[in-house]
Formats: sequence, C-alpha cells, structure tokens
Amino acid sequence: HLRLSKHILAVLSISAASVSLMSTQSHAAGFYVQEISSSSAGAANAGAAARPRDGSVIFHNPAAITQLDGAQVNGAVHALYTHTELENNGSLIGGAPSAALGFGDDGGNPGGLQPIPNLYAAAPVTFLGNDIWAGIGVTTPFGLGPEYDNGFFGSFLVKSADLQVIDITPSVAYQVNDFLSLGASAIIQRASLNYQFNTGVATGARVTADDIATGYKVSATLTPSDDLTVGLQYRSRTNIDFDGDIDIGAASGSASGTLNLPDIATVGVAYDIDDQWTVMAGVEWFGWNETDVATIKISLTAYLPVLFAFENTLNFYGG
Repeated sequence: HLRLSKHILAVLSISAASVSLMSTQSHAAGFYVQEISSSSAGAANAGAAARPRDGSVIFHNPAAITQLDGAQVNGAVHALYTHTELENNGSLIGGAPSAALGFGDDGGNPGGLQPIPNLYAAAPVTFLGNDIWAGIGVTTPFGLGPEYDNGFFGSFLVKSADLQVIDITPSVAYQVNDFLSLGASAIIQRASLNYQFNTGVATGARVTADDIATGYKVSATLTPSDDLTVGLQYRSRTNIDFDGDIDIGAASGSASGTLNLPDIATVGVAYDIDDQWTVMAGVEWFGWNETDVATIKISLTAYLPVLFAFENTLNFYGG
C-alpha cells in the first residue's frame, strides 16, 4: 500500500558502492492504513472511538464493545487504489546519466489496486455477567508496497518494497457503570518484508525477512449523558526485529533489521443532536519519531540504513 508523503531519504551501502535517492512525499500518517472497517470508513473515521457501530470498534476502542446490541461478527475487504508519478530530472549512476545506462524510466505508477481485509467478532461473556465482553480483531493497519517498472532511475535504491503487517488483537471490556467502560487488547503482530533493488547494471538484490512482535492497547468509554459519548485509546509502539536472507546474484547471506511502528493516541466524540442527527469528531496522535530510522544488517559486509525523516503527527476527523 503506497502512502508516500513525508520525505523518505535512504542510503544504501552494498560492498564498495553506495547510492542515495530522495523519494516523493508521504501521507501525514506515514504508511498507516486507515481502511480498517467499512463502517468507520463510511463516516470518514469521524468519532470512530466513540461510536460503536459494530464489532470493528475493537480497533479504535475495545471498551466500546460493551455498548453493542449483542454478539456479532463482521468483516470487509477494501479496495485501495493509489497513483503516484515520478520524474527523472538528471539522475546519475556512478557519475554517468542513468538514462545512458538503461535506467532512465520514470518507474510508472508504483501503486495500483490493493485489497485490504479485516475481520472482527465480539460477544458478552454471559457466564461472568453481561458487563464483561470479549472480542478479537484481525486487521492490516500498516503497509507499504511500491513496485516500479524495469529501468526505473531509482532502482539502485528500490525496485519494489513489500511490507505487510497483520494484527491479531484479542480484547476484553468491562462496563464499570453507566458512565464508564474500560477495555484492553493484546497486539500480536506479524510483519514480513520483501525488498528488491539493483547493486549493479546487471545485478539485483532481494531481502526477505519477517518477525512477530507484540504490544497492547488500553481504552475507555465515557458516557456523561445519553446524548454524549467520549472514547479514548492508547496503542503502544511495536518493535519489529526482522530476520531473513539476502540474495545478490549468485551470492546469498543472512539479513536482519529493525523497524519501530508508532504508538497512537486516539480521542473520539459523538453527540446526538436528535434521533436523526449526530455530530462526530476525532483526533489521532502518531508517534512517528520512533520510526525515523530502520536498519537492515547484511552478512555480506554491508548494511542498509533507511532514514524516513518522519515527525509526530496529528490527524483530525469530523462529520
């Protein structure tokens, strides 16, 4: 999933060669994927932490599942299309124009159409009383997948980069009273990386690696009146320690790396004006400064430090 927006600067050091490229600009939320439920997407994510439309509220605020009408299972598959255009303004490879070496192509559209699935289930734990609920969510909250045409002028940095992150979040919620519900989720996260780039005019490299990381979410739902609901959530940072292999031509070796995905704080508000109209708003804070550097260590006496240059961001939603 291509959500480029902040400047991404990467420096590649392979054997005796090093190249650099500054990429296009990325979304304010980095490579966070917002399409995690059909109901929240339909409301542009406004007040998603405060309005429990269905079981997908587990993602934004598991405490809110205590306000659901009953047990339910729901899921969706989103189709996300992205389009980006790059232009070669005189790039060089080893001091020579990249076009003269057969690498003058602009790369085409590195995005395209990507499916984004999600699945949720929630139900009251009746043998413990209707005040305790349990649920689970399966989502893909982070992803990056640019793939460039052959001859791309930046292929000595990247030909394709497929980062897939899948979250499984078993959750529990407790309705303390009519005013307060509390919730928590464990995050079990599987991340996989498939990264390809050129190391020579006729030589390509591929890094494949994966890891399972863990984290947590804590949340609360406040209902000061029948008309007003406030949802709060904190999602912890997850630290991915990749482990895998690199293949460069006929040579191969081991590869490992680190990537810190940001912690996220969410506030949502929903106010019912009457039976037909509801005003909703929300804000999300992303700790992207923890993701400013990702390092891939390669056994073939080389390393790849990737500098994202992300900054902490705020997203605002209203509707």
